[in-house]
Amino acid sequence: MLEGADIIGLRVDVEGQLGTIRFHGSISPSLTLPPTSSRSKPDTLWYGIEWDDPSRGKHSGTHNGIKYFITKHPNAGSFIKPSSKIKFGRSYLAAVQTKYIFNDEDELANMGDWGGKVVEAIGWEKIKRKQKTLSWLQEVNVSGLQISGIGNDTEEAVRESSKSLWELDMSRNLFRTISEVGVLTRCMSKLEVLRLNYCRLELDIDRLRVDSFRSIKVLVLNSVDWSWKQMGVLSAFLPALEDLSFAFQPYLTKLIDGSDPNCSITYSHSHHSGQGNGMLGNLKALNLENPPPSRNSSMNLSDTGVSSWLSLDTLNNLPCFQDLKVRRVPLLDAVSDKARILLVARIVNLTSLNGSSVTPRDRTDAELYYVNQLCPLDLSNPEFETMHPRYRPLIASYGIARPNPNSIRLNDGSTLKDRLIAVKLEYGGKNIEKRIPGTMMLRNFKSLVGKLVGCKNIVGMKLALVCARDETVVDMDDDLRDLGFYGVETGDTIRVIEL
Repeated sequence: MLEGADIIGLRVDVEGQLGTIRFHGSISPSLTLPPTSSRSKPDTLWYGIEWDDPSRGKHSGTHNGIKYFITKHPNAGSFIKPSSKIKFGRSYLAAVQTKYIFNDEDELANMGDWGGKVVEAIGWEKIKRKQKTLSWLQEVNVSGLQISGIGNDTEEAVRESSKSLWELDMSRNLFRTISEVGVLTRCMSKLEVLRLNYCRLELDIDRLRVDSFRSIKVLVLNSVDWSWKQMGVLSAFLPALEDLSFAFQPYLTKLIDGSDPNCSITYSHSHHSGQGNGMLGNLKALNLENPPPSRNSSMNLSDTGVSSWLSLDTLNNLPCFQDLKVRRVPLLDAVSDKARILLVARIVNLTSLNGSSVTPRDRTDAELYYVNQLCPLDLSNPEFETMHPRYRPLIASYGIARPNPNSIRLNDGSTLKDRLIAVKLEYGGKNIEKRIPGTMMLRNFKSLVGKLVGCKNIVGMKLALVCARDETVVDMDDDLRDLGFYGVETGDTIRVIEL
């Protein structure tokens, strides 16, 4: 039986139920025992366990008015007596060998003779064979095998057995801290995919080496009971991360660190801790299904490699997500002139995009434009609703049976087609016609114009509106105004001047 202060915080497996030891010692003798148990002596030592599944618990660490331990979640704790049912974990290599090595009878290796008798060492050839076999494993799944760390094995032994390993699933195991995982993964030079679902890991960053997760491209941390802030701290150690799954954190109703629940929770490429290359800088896919609720949450995905609209659609699972900064990403660069419209239409609660407010009129125009663009598509395609999850809610909201590009009515009675303005762009002898929404911000319009006419000096660009009715020239010099502010109408000309 383990004893001492070091036992507090250890992870245990009790007949398939995982938990964390929060208390070890004597308790009030009046504790009600299970019907099959005899009354214990006053000096009996008990384990106070906080269960990963709160429904397994009976209380929050209090008995007879005495607080023995604190649980993160209400009624997730209980007391149990020491028994053989409590498993404290084993080493990673022991688990891998148990699952992937055929346990035949020990072989004898002839070591010569001594005193006329043959001397044999048991297991030498078997050990060599095991080591060789493990080194060829490319994918390892040791989920639920009670792993608690490297144990008494050496880092060199782990390194030799993981020469070819690139995908590893260590979900539902007994790691206590993230550094215990890092000790193993830094020995796996080719590891790219790591799954740690349902693990309860303390974030002991001070003990985590900078190279612990240097090669990880895909990280799955579903149901780990972490806050967004904790995920943000770990991101500094994930320089190669491209795909993050951080879903199903069902018991988090506030930030774990106890900070103000009204504070922003931000993903940003510019986060630095001196230990990594930035926060989610190479991220290409993001799964946030059923994330922890927060208020006024924001996210910065600028300069990341996000390349899928489906990843951005998962932001709708943040119930109070409002503020998004997303610049210089491949996905939006391909639709730069429509990026704002599509983002507003696809992300339901967005109120601020790249520092610019999203007004109710912006949202209405964007959503109806989005529905209009989907009209020509095959709605019977089984992948349609997966690719466009906002389509059906939008047509239901606006009472549209089958959208027609020329008949969709806006709030003021006009059609979406009427709301688009046809203008002519003049630059260096070039004349380009373009249809644009009147709600487009001037700074966004400048970026679009620069690409259309080939003007690279956006900062030094000046626009002048030439009204078709009376040829009046109006300087367009306030980047924070929309085109409607300047009275841009169909048929007008916009001159592009490079200073």
